[in-house]
Amino acid sequence: MSLKILVRDWVKLVEAGESELITEISDMTTRTTAQNNSLYKWERELAKKLNDGGIPFGDVVIKLPREFTQPNIHALIVHPLLAALYPDKTSTAQLSTTEIQDIWMRADKVIEERTGVAVDWPSEESLSEEQRENG
Repeated sequence: MSLKILVRDWVKLVEAGESELITEISDMTTRTTAQNNSLYKWERELAKKLNDGGIPFGDVVIKLPREFTQPNIHALIVHPLLAALYPDKTSTAQLSTTEIQDIWMRADKVIEERTGVAVDWPSEESLSEEQRENG
């Protein structure tokens, strides 16, 4: 059985404190180009209206309950820093060796200040060890 939740209903559930939303996605076809274009246009228009209205970013972002994963840390921490610090670059692949270290140092410092959690930059040895362990 599929559970389809309209965005407005989903937002209401999140605002009401529902922390566990489980959905079964029955139709896994790839989004259309038109849908992608619509999404990007919506994002541009929303950004303009929020900025024009002087709305602080932190007042809008919906904090979704989730576990930390490498992909969401990359998308929600690394890429926003990339955009803020190096607006001419769109990918971490474009960063210099010093720029990538700068992003890590800034992110790690802020996270440590807020949470007490810090992670040293992985050494080449630790990367080799992880690769051996994971085959």
